[in-house]
Amino acid sequence: MAEEDLRDALERARYRRVWKKPAAPGEYRVRGATYDLRLRPFVFPEHVERGGEVSATIEGGTLSTLTEGFEEPAPARDPARRTGAIGRVFRFRAGAAFVRCR
Repeated sequence: MAEEDLRDALERARYRRVWKKPAAPGEYRVRGATYDLRLRPFVFPEHVERGGEVSATIEGGTLSTLTEGFEEPAPARDPARRTGAIGRVFRFRAGAAFVRCR
């Protein structure tokens, strides 16, 4: 399945693209090559599909992974906060200037 095929299928099924984590059935978001979908419930003749969270990754024009649930990316971290360097004065080597982190 190519990426265009997946997008066409989602459009035909009236899934709505969102920018945050899909919260309602029928929503999806795109993160690079990964599509996070909140599936709608559906009644098959043999059983009921409850819906849920699915992530699909497309690489090289084919579906490479399909997993249950969303894997949230780690939040970006400020290196100054991580090292406890907030408010300290650092020597900026190029030009011997001083920089103060806030």
